[in-house]
Amino acid sequence: MSGKSLNLSRRLAAVEQRLAETARSERLDDCNCVISSLFAVKDEKEFEAQTNVACPVHGFRRLERLVVVRIVRTSRSNTEESDRLEQVVDEYQRRLAEFRKSHPEFEDDFRKL
Repeated sequence: MSGKSLNLSRRLAAVEQRLAETARSERLDDCNCVISSLFAVKDEKEFEAQTNVACPVHGFRRLERLVVVRIVRTSRSNTEESDRLEQVVDEYQRRLAEFRKSHPEFEDDFRKL
């Protein structure tokens, strides 16, 4: 390849890369996953409702940084509500792990959020 041809190929590759990044960025504008901020989990029904909302980009809505608020009795044991909330969070985290495993193509999306 000549010098001009090689230079043109590099410039074309750079333009194609920028276009791909722009398309990806525009696609992520519709994402409703909560990755970079804390997501407070206080109520099992509210949390289940949030986890059942699909992400228009990824399908499965990712709520990465969960802060679970537990109610503890004076005897330092969890209430039934807290136990149920913990089960719901555990189930969501299991589903999230399965999603991540079966959709590795989305990992770069979540690093950028």
